[in-house]
Amino acid sequence: RFRFFFVIGIPRTGGTYLVKQIFRAIGIDYTEVQNALAHDGFPDLAFLSFEERGNLATNSILQLAEYLTMVEIYFTEHGKLAHKGGVVVPKKFTKAIYSFPLVQSLFGTDSNYLITLRHPLAMIKSVLDKSGGLPKEGRFAVRSAIERWAMEDWVRWGETRQNVLKMAYHEVMLGYWKRYHYQLALAGIPGMTTAKIVPYGREAMNRAVEEMYRDFGLDLAPEEFKVGDPPQVDAEQEAAAEKVMDQVATFWQDLGVAFPREALADRI
Repeated sequence: RFRFFFVIGIPRTGGTYLVKQIFRAIGIDYTEVQNALAHDGFPDLAFLSFEERGNLATNSILQLAEYLTMVEIYFTEHGKLAHKGGVVVPKKFTKAIYSFPLVQSLFGTDSNYLITLRHPLAMIKSVLDKSGGLPKEGRFAVRSAIERWAMEDWVRWGETRQNVLKMAYHEVMLGYWKRYHYQLALAGIPGMTTAKIVPYGREAMNRAVEEMYRDFGLDLAPEEFKVGDPPQVDAEQEAAAEKVMDQVATFWQDLGVAFPREALADRI
């Protein structure tokens, strides 16, 4: 009965804007929707591991069940827009890539996927702006959920938390950016017929929303998409970011998927 629109991308890449615009199409005030229904912190899909709180894979399944229950209750009452046979349900779903076979089996191949991409240095600047600026001596620190997710990424690949906290902030975040987009490609999402890549930027974001509104049969214009100032970085950080983007582009190409490298040329 539902048609899911999942917005998938590393944080600070325009996903919140897209989710908000889909809620506008439904006629629901995004600010009145519970984070668990709209945003990307829940359900928390994590890698298989065992910690004090138990099996994270089991927790992921239970949280997905909770999410589906909330969807059933909320959108049965408030869902006002049908598309291709189902009530439209938007969701920002950053961590879907880590358990995508489970996601795909639950939500089906007909769900829509909007993939947001942004220049890594611009993404890092946005995280810093959200987290209180560059930590002391430029070293990595965990002060926000996004920084915690970056830490989890490094730990999953064998690094200790103590060593990550000794690393340069940009090094940690670039590594997270790279591996996130590796995992995104490995999940097979970019090649799906119901997936659409939306690079960060006013023109691309507005165009994606306009196309959705037309598909929905709505005469509605997207809200303004605001972009920030480009980051101030040194030559070493610039070179490291270029290297990471080239690595991701090559990885996607090896999997038979085109990575829109040129669309990420602007550091906005």
